[in-house]
Amino acid sequence: MDTATLLSQLEQLACKLGVEVRYESFEDEPGNCAGGSCRVKGKHLVIVNQNRPLEDQVEVLRRALKSFDLENIYIRPALREYLCRQA
Repeated sequence: MDTATLLSQLEQLACKLGVEVRYESFEDEPGNCAGGSCRVKGKHLVIVNQNRPLEDQVEVLRRALKSFDLENIYIRPALREYLCRQA
C-alpha cells in the first residue's frame, strides 16, 4: 500500500473513532517535531506537522490510533497489520 493511501485510510479511521486530525506547520518549533496526540476539552486530537515527509505523518497517526480499542471496528486487514506493527 502506498504512503498516500495509508495516510488516507488512517484519517478515515480517526474519523470513525471521533479523533480530530489537524495538519499544522511547526516551522517555529525547535527540533521540527513530527506531531502527536492529546486531549482538548475531553476530545481526542492528533496534530501532524505538515512540513514533515508523508512517512512521518503516517507514523504520527499510527502511534496515536493504535492506542484506541480497535477490537470492534472494521479495519482493512492490511491497515490493521500496519497499526499493530512495532516501530
